[in-house]
Amino acid sequence: MRQHCRDLLSTLLLSTSCGRINSISLNSVSRTSNSISIGSTISADFDRQLLPQQQQQQQPLKVVVVGAGFSGLSTAYHLLRGHSNNNRPGILEVRIVEARDRIGGRVHPFSLDDETDTMVDLGGQWLHEASETNPIRRLMEDDLHLGFIVPKKKSQEKRPRKGRQRQQQQQQQTKNVIFDQDGTRMATAVVKKATNIFYKALDQYEYDDPDITPTTSFQDLLQQQLQLERLSDRRLERIDGPALQRALNYLTHKTEGYEGGRLHEVSALMADMYQNKGGPDRLPQGTYASVLRKLQDQLEQTMGCRIQLNSPVTSIAYDPLAENGSPNNKGVILTIEADQDGTATTIQCDYCVCTVPLGVLQQGRIQFDPPLPTHRLGAIQGMGMGLLNKIVLKFDECFWGELKQFGLAHDDPTQVKTFYDCSDEIVVTDSDAPSGGILIHFLAGAAADHVEFVDANGNSNAGLSDEEAVAESLVSLRCIFGVENVPQPSATKVTRWRQDPYSCGSYSFTKVGSTEDMYSEVASPLGNLLFAGEHTSKTTHSTVHGAWETGEREAQRLLKLLASSNSRVT
Repeated sequence: MRQHCRDLLSTLLLSTSCGRINSISLNSVSRTSNSISIGSTISADFDRQLLPQQQQQQQPLKVVVVGAGFSGLSTAYHLLRGHSNNNRPGILEVRIVEARDRIGGRVHPFSLDDETDTMVDLGGQWLHEASETNPIRRLMEDDLHLGFIVPKKKSQEKRPRKGRQRQQQQQQQTKNVIFDQDGTRMATAVVKKATNIFYKALDQYEYDDPDITPTTSFQDLLQQQLQLERLSDRRLERIDGPALQRALNYLTHKTEGYEGGRLHEVSALMADMYQNKGGPDRLPQGTYASVLRKLQDQLEQTMGCRIQLNSPVTSIAYDPLAENGSPNNKGVILTIEADQDGTATTIQCDYCVCTVPLGVLQQGRIQFDPPLPTHRLGAIQGMGMGLLNKIVLKFDECFWGELKQFGLAHDDPTQVKTFYDCSDEIVVTDSDAPSGGILIHFLAGAAADHVEFVDANGNSNAGLSDEEAVAESLVSLRCIFGVENVPQPSATKVTRWRQDPYSCGSYSFTKVGSTEDMYSEVASPLGNLLFAGEHTSKTTHSTVHGAWETGEREAQRLLKLLASSNSRVT
């Protein structure tokens, strides 16, 4: 009997090494005088005949989440919380496997300089549509006890989100100053007319119009609206034509940043699947670093989740027939990229949730065995992966004054610039650091492609170097404020999300020719392999809260599967 006790103790201790045990009870047919108690949460009554069956019941059910972005973190968070809150039987072991040396994915808080440890967000920066129902707001306020920045400048941006009423939302924004390509402020009449034309085109089409199909782009609608304006409005003749086009180029650049793709690539019909949650855009206090730090602490310290970094997954072998808790689940085997010694490791689990970005799937950076079905591959390639980059510029003084957001219109779309002052939002850990300011230069559309151009062979040499990109940005600032007033920045950072092998782009968009069925397809499970990520959401794609919602969706799906006692690997 002592040997049986030692065997059971070993089994239980091994089971708790990677996961938290909430309540486990082992009951025999007839209670004997031999019993064992471990702590206050685990008790076992057993006899010699039932011990092998009891040990089998204690094998943990293993789930591996690929990717520690917000969708992956959400999957683990809701899976472990749901398992605990519902007092589900058995042991659940959850591990997150992340390719990078950090969590967050395309949300990347970054220390801009070592001297002051100035933190900026290189990827996701805002919590968009931060209404009371926004799940990230609820997470921050209710679970993590974090707040939002209160803007000091009145010109806090409330960006026009996807969906209808783009012009109405644009009008709700505070002043966004547009400068012409010679550095002078653009004429009010030109800006107003361009804004009117642009948002009429994007907002006032009808769903049942037979001429509007999934292949109709926003660029098509804009060209149609321009033709109508030229025919119906004689006042258009009195407006400087080239200046009007420059203003339209500026609005196009802004919208391409919001939508994610080039205007000629975005399906006008499909873009309106997006459902705006309402509420202003907010910035987390302490950047997203504070959210990620507390979330990681909860997962690792409180929930018992293991987060494994520096582990790029190269292949996933899954069982496409292991559905609905099938007793024939053959499990999942993940292969991790070989280390410096050339040794590749594998991880085996019962279920896997793949949360890698759409761009990674499109480029086939993970091999699936069996290969993904043809209809799944078609849906993946039929969706759009967009690009929005940043050039972060730190200056010792705010030479732009009270301007919160401003930009430069240009004949050449690659030279259009939009700037945002995030000086109020940075985190400087050195209290003695000199006051200064930070501008973020956003690169979208043609301007983004100009800096981070990658040809069909994956060659990025045709784009600009970091030094060249910063130099172009400074030329525009000096054109607006004067050469003598714009010094060299004390620190800079240029993002390149398209070249990042673990993102291959910034976020998804509704590509011309895409359909609702494609979103349903990429979100559906394949046996014991599940999928999450912002690109799997029809209604909130391209956002942090959208990514979080898909993780919760898959966690709930898994909890239903795990309710079956036969869902473990056979």
